[in-house]
Amino acid sequence: MAKEKFARFDDNNVVQDIILIDSNDYIGNTEEDGAQRCAQLTGFPAANFKKCNHGQQKISNRGVSPAVGITLWDSNLNLFKDPHAPYPSWTLNTTTGKYDPPVAKVEKADDGVDINYAIPQYWDENSQTWKIDDYTPVGNIIEI
Repeated sequence: MAKEKFARFDDNNVVQDIILIDSNDYIGNTEEDGAQRCAQLTGFPAANFKKCNHGQQKISNRGVSPAVGITLWDSNLNLFKDPHAPYPSWTLNTTTGKYDPPVAKVEKADDGVDINYAIPQYWDENSQTWKIDDYTPVGNIIEI
């Protein structure tokens, strides 16, 4: 008995529902067979359902994990994607469904004191660079 997730999207390709069905509840083993079962259960057209299961590492095999009212289905790319770039300079990654910055974020900005602490960073669209959060205290905080 395998559970499968299907996302239903509307005519604007916005995800409306996430449905969990048992693969033993329908005949066949294709995505179309599962979409037909979703259509029978909900009354919506089978064409509005796409499988959105996650792999073993919780990474979607179809772009981003769908979120109701937020995520979009892109039929040309055959994946779920974020609705828009957080900044104009970011571009859609057609594998992950997320938007990537033009410059990769530094893995871990070091505060020079604690090797386990990563200073928060933010994207500065004007300079097209990652900046360190100026309001983050650097070093140890001493209680008095």
